[in-house]
Amino acid sequence: MDKHLCAATKLIELLQSNTFSTTLDLDLDSSFTKLVYHRMIPKNNDKTVICHQDKIEVKQEGKKDLTIFARWQDVDTSTLYEVDHSIEKAGKTISNSCNRVYLVFPKSDNFKKHINILHTGIKEDEQIKLVPYSFSFCSNRSNKISA
Repeated sequence: MDKHLCAATKLIELLQSNTFSTTLDLDLDSSFTKLVYHRMIPKNNDKTVICHQDKIEVKQEGKKDLTIFARWQDVDTSTLYEVDHSIEKAGKTISNSCNRVYLVFPKSDNFKKHINILHTGIKEDEQIKLVPYSFSFCSNRSNKISA
């Protein structure tokens, strides 16, 4: 038997055995946050945009102007139950450091428009907003990869 074929056969047997895990874990929230961040930079070239592990901060003249939490999660606008935790986190962020917090989720059939959230303790000049993120840039001709 060919030396390379023998090595490949052993590798396949190892991968199929119960002693070796072949799963791949992806953190979709982190990946989505990075995507939103990279799409924001060109549109905010007069501001400082900083990507952290779980959020994006936009600063203008050294002052926090906006905090964005991007989450890969379906949103049903009839209940909003699924995003309660994110809304609570946004409320804490407003009370600690920033006047505007956007919670960004993928756009879907049930979530097509921005939603302003009224939250206990939020002042008139503060804002929490649910924002649907569209992937329309993927279908633009200029962004398609040619073969």
